[in-house]
Amino acid sequence: MKRLILSILPVFVLGMVLNGLFHGGLAASFFDSHLAPLGESMNKMADFNPIPIAILEIILVGLIYFFTTRDTRGRISPLRGIQTGALIELGSAAAWNLANQATFKGWSTPVTLVDISWHVISAALMGWVLVKLYNWQTNPAD
Repeated sequence: MKRLILSILPVFVLGMVLNGLFHGGLAASFFDSHLAPLGESMNKMADFNPIPIAILEIILVGLIYFFTTRDTRGRISPLRGIQTGALIELGSAAAWNLANQATFKGWSTPVTLVDISWHVISAALMGWVLVKLYNWQTNPAD
């Protein structure tokens, strides 16, 4: 249980920070301009509730942990964490963005592509960090 918490908690925080910086800072104007046809409610962060996002993030990090560490004896290849993180987030981000594109008239294809790409890249990094933490706990001398 200790290994689980010490692997998941820092990666959860990393994911929340990365997504906050990306969506709330680096790419905020991109999303605002491309989602403007959907109206002001899509562009305002004033009513943003971080709780559902945090729940989703902990579920995704838990899935990355589960599928990266299952059937493991000893150390894990960082590539396994990268691939697992990327694949899990590809499924999650693609489902969310494609559902939005199918539902909301005016949902931008560039938003779909950028958002999926961002989440795949960030989750690959998160998978790598998770493996590094897991391996460090398996053999701290390395």
